[in-house]
Amino acid sequence: MQHVGATAAETTEALQAAGYSASEALPDVVTVFNLTVASTLEIMQQVYDLNLTATVQLVQQMYDLNTSTLVTALLNAGYSVVAVAEALEAAGFTLQEIGEALFAAGIDTPTEMADVLHALGSDLIDAAYLMAELGFDAREMALALAAKYGDIAVPITAHLFGFGHAAEQTAAVLYVLGTAAHTMAEVMIDAGYPVREVGVAFQNIGFTIVQVAEALKEAGVGVIAVAEALDEAFDATDGDIAQALKDGGFTSTDISNALKDHFDKSAGQAAEILHDLGYSATTIARRMDGVYNRSVNQAANILRLLHFLGAKRST
Repeated sequence: MQHVGATAAETTEALQAAGYSASEALPDVVTVFNLTVASTLEIMQQVYDLNLTATVQLVQQMYDLNTSTLVTALLNAGYSVVAVAEALEAAGFTLQEIGEALFAAGIDTPTEMADVLHALGSDLIDAAYLMAELGFDAREMALALAAKYGDIAVPITAHLFGFGHAAEQTAAVLYVLGTAAHTMAEVMIDAGYPVREVGVAFQNIGFTIVQVAEALKEAGVGVIAVAEALDEAFDATDGDIAQALKDGGFTSTDISNALKDHFDKSAGQAAEILHDLGYSATTIARRMDGVYNRSVNQAANILRLLHFLGAKRST
């Protein structure tokens, strides 16, 4: 086979000119010249006009490389990351095998990996699971995926919950993605995070007590659950929490229910807090009647007591 003085490339060219295909000629050339993978790839590019999928299959047939070594060789030969990934997929490699091989070959930033997985047509959740298994930071991974896949708040939250990430970690990811507070609350609760944990997570990433109350209310959470979350997340008095509920958009009826059912306040205690929140005597009397089932006379007595206590405070 070998011409005296001929190089491996010249020998391959002669075989190609004689009608031998790449799969017929190259295995013998590789054996006779003891070619490295890099040299073989160079000759294949020079002599045979093979597509990259066929190149991958033939190289594997001749060398039986592990996937990461194959990827490294192809990248060193000048093929693009996406082209290599697409060729591996066409050759029958799984997404998991491709991702792990690329990562081992140095494609180890979230942006690079997200670009490749998106180019392969990978589903967002499949891409997220693979990147998580490869060890990418959750926030960096989410930013990279969002840049390629668009609005990912709902699926990435479900993914993070499924992977066992704490509420604070998931909230931090959503916050970095620029997700609105009420949307953060909604998708986290829908994914399975308890309201209390969401409240604590929001406090930990810097939300004020009013912002948490407002976000939870806009997410459709009832006043009792919101009061419980605020009580858990903040070192605040019952009055402070009542004020946050008011500022967060809850009505005097809502607040009265929270005072009665969560804080276990008596009618008189609730009336005093409502008074401190600035509600009128008429509103307080109605709440005493509607929430605490106090008669008009009983409500009037409570209001007179509040008036007396107010006068005492001012002296």
